Amino acid sequence: MSEYPIKTYKALTGVPPKAQPFFITSCPDNDQVVIIIHGVSSTPYSLHFIADILATSGYDVDTILLAGHGTTLADLRRSTFHDWVESADTAVQANLARYKKVYILGYSFGASLAIHLGVCYPQIKGIISLGIPITLYKENTIRALLPLARFFLRNYKKHWITAEKAKLLPELGQHTHIPVPTLVQFRRFISHCTKRDIPHLRVPILIGHSRADRVADPVSSQYLFQNLKVKDKSLYLIDHGNHRVDEVVSRDFVSHKILRFLQKH
Repeated sequence: MSEYPIKTYKALTGVPPKAQPFFITSCPDNDQVVIIIHGVSSTPYSLHFIADILATSGYDVDTILLAGHGTTLADLRRSTFHDWVESADTAVQANLARYKKVYILGYSFGASLAIHLGVCYPQIKGIISLGIPITLYKENTIRALLPLARFFLRNYKKHWITAEKAKLLPELGQHTHIPVPTLVQFRRFISHCTKRDIPHLRVPILIGHSRADRVADPVSSQYLFQNLKVKDKSLYLIDHGNHRVDEVVSRDFVSHKILRFLQKH
């Protein structure tokens, strides 16, 4: 019986075991890898099941823990989008030097980073964007209140987190709140980078989004699709789930859409 796939965890100081970034070797001497990027205030843990499917299908998988994530709210508050880009950029450079075929899968804000990296590194073979947050749910309210919130509110409570889920977050390196400065950094990246990057992307892209997403409005993925100049692009709006990746991205979607996309490119 084969010992592969082999999953190896890093041992970053201050990061809970379940929140640690990991690497999966699918088979010896593999020439293709999928880099997986999580969203703001999340960790690689939320993307384990996608990583496992990819690995059993012949792809090495490299997950990233973005700077400031997986530890404390204070660490997250101090990090900037420049730090997040650097975390992802370092992984891309390392994998481009090692593999013939490099793909990037980004979930939520990770999808915005994936597009940015696709513009910076056109040799990337394909990008998978899941639940990209160009427009947030109740965008107009957030846009009106965020400039004021910076002065009287330290953290924003995630309204979509249930009490049951909240109990599990500490061991996952995640939080029930997002620091307001982190939201400001998030918004700046979307405005100054993502929207400017989209027309310049020349890498094939697969886009998926839940119609019922109450965090990242599904019009985000429609905007992305409509403003891309690259011809090799696909958009799938999914009828179930919300913003949680394990609810939105079913194994069927991974098998029939993501894997086919990777095999094609």
